[in-house]
Amino acid sequence: MFTTEKRGTILDMTCIHERPVEVGDRIISGDWEGDFIVGKGHKSVIGSDVERSTRTFLYVALKQKDVTSVIKAFARAMKFLPIQMRQSLTYERGKEMTKRKLFTKKTG
Repeated sequence: MFTTEKRGTILDMTCIHERPVEVGDRIISGDWEGDFIVGKGHKSVIGSDVERSTRTFLYVALKQKDVTSVIKAFARAMKFLPIQMRQSLTYERGKEMTKRKLFTKKTG
């Protein structure tokens, strides 16, 4: 029997296939993909982002993997990047990014 997960549903989710062609083809810089690296026993978490065209890595140590902690930590890290390097961020479907509009506002 299959069930559909209802807790923490991501509203207005944009599918990865909807991103512009130049992002998918790695034509321009400033488009990032991210995920989490979770330590043994889920006791530590690092957020990892890679810029698609330059392959630049950005690692962010996280105290927690909740939505508020993730948004604050990544916004703080990305504010040091030039604006042209902050075009888009494609993330896995984790519930940590349910407030992605707030992240967009904080990072410009």
